Amino acid sequence: MENKELWLSEFNIETLPTYELQLLAERCGIDVVKNIIEEATGLIIQIPTNPFRKAKANYILKHYDGSTKSVLRLAVDCDVSVQYVKKLLKSNNKFKPTNPNP
Repeated sequence: MENKELWLSEFNIETLPTYELQLLAERCGIDVVKNIIEEATGLIIQIPTNPFRKAKANYILKHYDGSTKSVLRLAVDCDVSVQYVKKLLKSNNKFKPTNPNP
């Protein structure tokens, strides 16, 4: 048995140094946290409040088909407001407002 393996038997959620790492271990597993600790010791990782913003924006821009129905569907699918979808589309010159009186 390697020296490292001796003390690793004491490695568990309760021995993690911070509440954040304990929470991460509870949600993702102790092995995931162990790997993060081994690979990223010394790094400061801050997870923003809305970490999926860019992915949602890319999805909306990619799947907008020009219809009002599409705006509504994308808002629901991405858990954002209709206003957010329209604003994003307008800022990317993709919004095609429908004319109620053609």
